[in-house]
Order: sequence, then structure tokens, then C-alpha cells
Amino acid sequence: MHDWKKILEQQDISPRYLKMDFKNHPATKPRWNKIIAYGENPKGNVFMSGSCGNGKTVTAVTIFAVFASRHGLGCRFYNAETLYPAWLWEAKNGNVGDLSRRLSDSPLLILDDLGQGDISDGLKRWLYSVINRRWEFEKPLVCTTNLKSPEFRDVFGDAIFSRLLDGEVWKFEERDHRLPGL
Repeated sequence: MHDWKKILEQQDISPRYLKMDFKNHPATKPRWNKIIAYGENPKGNVFMSGSCGNGKTVTAVTIFAVFASRHGLGCRFYNAETLYPAWLWEAKNGNVGDLSRRLSDSPLLILDDLGQGDISDGLKRWLYSVINRRWEFEKPLVCTTNLKSPEFRDVFGDAIFSRLLDGEVWKFEERDHRLPGL
């Protein structure tokens, strides 16, 4: 077994998640067996959609932790807040291929909060190239979004949407866990 906390820290996962009791979180508890099975042996994609605060990210981080504890390094975790600026920086500096290779070649890729903010045509085309390459080489990908499926398809297009949905769809319909008592 590998030290998943160190691996998550190296991927710059928020300390908030490092302190969580993944097994007993309200979002992961009902999906625990699915999370463990996928994290230990990821096959195909997992597309998670639902409104804000209902546990998609903590579920994705839990999958990451399970994968990391079993397989060690190799999984990549990017949320929209880190992915878009990394792509933009590399695009402006002429070496977009480096980030594309890292994301395309990792044994498991997790893209969190896709659809946050404005999505340029260039970013869509770049995302398509990464997602398509992973799909062609049958490398698993986990994607979370606050967008409903039709909205996601409108924002990212049919080609990305169909490749991401080649696997399992996990819908999150719980209440916002960040707003207890409301």
C-alpha cells in the first residue's frame, strides 16, 4: 500500500480533503462499494453530474485516494481552477503538448468541475484531443460537473460528451452538504 495522503499532497489536493472521513461522508457512504471497485481497478469513464455542493468532488478525491493507495503515483487530478490556467500558460508559451501528454498518458485522469467559467473554442479543441486520446487508448477518466447533461453537451459539444459518457454516469441529487440545516 502507498501513502495516499502524500500522493494527494503532491497533486496539490486541498488539505480539507486530507482531513475527511471518506467512508462516512454523506456523498460517499451510499456509493462506497462502487468507489472502491472503480478506484482499485478503473475501467471506462465515470461522469458525475449534479448541483453544487452535493459531493462530486469529495467522491472524485476518494477515487483518487483509493487508486493512489493501491497503485501509487500516476493519477492526475485537475479541477477547472487549475486546469484552465495551466492550459492557457502552456498555450501562450508554446508547449501545450507537455500538459496534453501528461493528461493523456496518466493511468487515471480526474477532471473536476468542468464547465466552470467561459470555455473558449481553443480550450474545447484541446480538451477534445486529450479526452479523445484517452478514449482511443481506453484509459479511464473521471469527470465532475455542475452542469446537467444537456447543458454540458451544449458547452462542450457532442464529440466530448459522447466520449465522456462511454462508461458510467453517476447522478448526484443530494442536497448541498455545505449548507447544513437549509
